[in-house]
Amino acid sequence: MLRGDRRIDALVRLRAGSDPILISLRVLAQRVENLTTEHAALTAELDVLVTRLNPGLRATYGIGPDTATQLLITVSAYSRFGPGRYV
Repeated sequence: MLRGDRRIDALVRLRAGSDPILISLRVLAQRVENLTTEHAALTAELDVLVTRLNPGLRATYGIGPDTATQLLITVSAYSRFGPGRYV
């Protein structure tokens, strides 16, 4: 049984003919491939931006681009609020 990327690759190469289910599977597999590529590109772009904004945060062990981005968003959003009793 194929799993993960191998399954997606097999579905993309599928010769669906006129079977609507096979056509749908092939189209969905192509979409998964496109989204995977897009996700990798966006993660790389975020990594560059976050490293530029806070190189020390990105250099911390275990802090990847997604976590660093969320931390920066959370910290910057905190300054928009007043003291807790007014929120």
